[in-house]
Amino acid sequence: MLRGGNGMRILQALRYGSVRWKYTQFTGALNPRKNLLKPLVGSAVMVGMGLGMGTALCEDPPQLTLFSDGIEPLMSERNKTKMYLDDLLTSMEQDEGLKQASRSDLPAELSVMLKSLLASENVDYDIYIRILKVISRLSEKQTAALKFLKTDALDSIYEVLKDVVGWPWESSNYAKKMLQRVFPPGGDDSRMAEKTPQGVLMSELCSKILANVAKVALDYHPFVKDNRINLCNRMIKGSENVETRRNMLLMLACIVSKEDFPEDGGTTLRVILESICEDNPDPVSQWYATGGLRNMCKNSSLHKNLVMKGAIPALVNVLLTSPEPKAQALAASAAADLATSAYGRAEVIRMRMVDSMTFEALGRTLKSSNQGVLRSTSKAIDAILSGVPLNDRARQPIVDQFKTADVPRQITRLSLGRLPPVVSAATSCLYTLAAIDGLSELALEAGAARVIIGACNSFDPGMASRALDALAQMSESSERTDYLVQAGVLRVVLAIRSTNPVITYPLTLLLANLTRKEELRAEVAHEGGLVLLNAMLTSGNIDEGTKKEALRVLHNLSVSGLSRVMVVQYGSLLPLIENVKNEDAEMKLLAVKTLSNLMEGLESSMKAFEAGGLAPLIACGKEHGELGCRAVLCVGEFTNLQELHSEIVRQGGVELFAEVIRAGRSSEAVVYAVLGLCNLAASEVARARIRDAGAIGLLNSVAHTMLYSGEIAAVAEAGLANLQKGEKTMIQVLPASPSKPL
Repeated sequence: MLRGGNGMRILQALRYGSVRWKYTQFTGALNPRKNLLKPLVGSAVMVGMGLGMGTALCEDPPQLTLFSDGIEPLMSERNKTKMYLDDLLTSMEQDEGLKQASRSDLPAELSVMLKSLLASENVDYDIYIRILKVISRLSEKQTAALKFLKTDALDSIYEVLKDVVGWPWESSNYAKKMLQRVFPPGGDDSRMAEKTPQGVLMSELCSKILANVAKVALDYHPFVKDNRINLCNRMIKGSENVETRRNMLLMLACIVSKEDFPEDGGTTLRVILESICEDNPDPVSQWYATGGLRNMCKNSSLHKNLVMKGAIPALVNVLLTSPEPKAQALAASAAADLATSAYGRAEVIRMRMVDSMTFEALGRTLKSSNQGVLRSTSKAIDAILSGVPLNDRARQPIVDQFKTADVPRQITRLSLGRLPPVVSAATSCLYTLAAIDGLSELALEAGAARVIIGACNSFDPGMASRALDALAQMSESSERTDYLVQAGVLRVVLAIRSTNPVITYPLTLLLANLTRKEELRAEVAHEGGLVLLNAMLTSGNIDEGTKKEALRVLHNLSVSGLSRVMVVQYGSLLPLIENVKNEDAEMKLLAVKTLSNLMEGLESSMKAFEAGGLAPLIACGKEHGELGCRAVLCVGEFTNLQELHSEIVRQGGVELFAEVIRAGRSSEAVVYAVLGLCNLAASEVARARIRDAGAIGLLNSVAHTMLYSGEIAAVAEAGLANLQKGEKTMIQVLPASPSKPL
């Protein structure tokens, strides 16, 4: 702030010339720079020539001694001010000097000085320019820009701009005032001040200050109040100075990103779109204008108005014709924002984009040689394919346009490149499109499988997880699975050892899909798959979702062939039986179904019994539905071993079978129960318990009712013969229908 006392008198001296200065060079050893000024009034040191600007930028600077007696030859106070401001600029050319200045009180004091000069009737133009240059340079630092926001600096800058451009433009009063105040006498008062070289420089500096401050502003109000937004739009459209137009477009791009930015009747949007689509546009201006449009596209509440005013053709124009890569990158991001809009009728927006060939233009941008464009476009395509709903009317046309633009091959090519930022974005996009019908085939033909499989070994868990997710989705299709197998997917994924849920879940999901193919099951089991699955099912660090998929893998391996034998050999029965006790119904069903497949063999049934499987299976057999039916099948498979009959009777197997027949459950469950009773009746230890359970009457009803087939009736007759005649007929209990992979 301006200090009182001598400091205020010095400021007055600067204005009215009532005090003269003498410049003296101090040559002491502690004055290495000899270029900054330090005024003295008598014996009192007035920091920053009495303006409070501080001396942090120099060590022991030169001294200015103030005289009022007129004895010494004196320096003009105006020249002294210019020299001081020039020294400030020189000191801020280095980053360290600029950093120190931004941390001092200089921004606030310059704001006060500028406001004071605006109130003066007789100010040197050169002083104006120097102060604006100092403020402009300082505002490049975020710290200083934030300080300017807290002062009257913006108000003063806008006042300067109003004077320069003659605002409002219906009257030339302001322009004439500025001409009279700061421009050389004899100027053409009828001409706008901004057309003069001095006005051009002042508007350029002011616009740069506004752009720098807008970058750090938290809201838009300081830039739109008092109709300032219209001044900005007018300068963008009417200024002949390209730097001024660039600065004002940059400022506009910054403030439209602020929350709840007012639409102002669409004027601002119209100015932005005109700047984007003008003939032979200045590349930097188009870049800033596209940035403004991209910031507006972030706000879904503006999407309807953006589309109605022509934002989509403007974006297509930038994507296809802009010479500025940064503008193309922003246009790609804006297109993704519109395509994934949260607006209530977003489907209409997407169809408009389809009609304008936006997605084909986006795909053709992938032929650019610029890293930023390739990275942004890859991310945009990824966002679109991930964000557009599967049932959306525009989804298939979007896919068709991407296919026409050869997006799958281009993305695959980029993911195989050597530019890390581009490779990362392209690979992420590849994960998404590789699972989409119409795009995945082209990507796989171009080598996408090799890229994605290789990413599974990434040290980044997120990257590995996304790769495994993509492979899991691709493996849903039998044709895509063939590509994966040829690319060596099993060798890579079976070597993964991780307890991180973001990796283990998609890994088991992928294995479950792969083991649907019969020819892959033995390889999965033999090459480490069973070891991996057992570790997952017995670990306390694995989440339930992963364990559920691991059970699905075991079920598929148990369906048939060599893999079924290997499941038993590798000790998977124990974790399966533990999951029979699981409270989760789905996991319990998967475990029981897998056991029912494995226990077709007598050796497997014995091992399941030894692992403690009988009791929990009898408990599950009391459930209704598929779970109960499969559990009854398992208990029936235990009866294939006569040496287990006494234990089955002791643990309630007879009562279970009798209850199933009595309750009239599914015909399949009844078949397993009748078979189980027939086998138990072949053992003397079970006959009394069967009679006590009323099973004779139940078997009679099955044998003589028309509800069951002749085969079931024959089994019931065999059971009755065992009970009544002491026969020992046993019939092997097997699943009524072959199990299928899940």
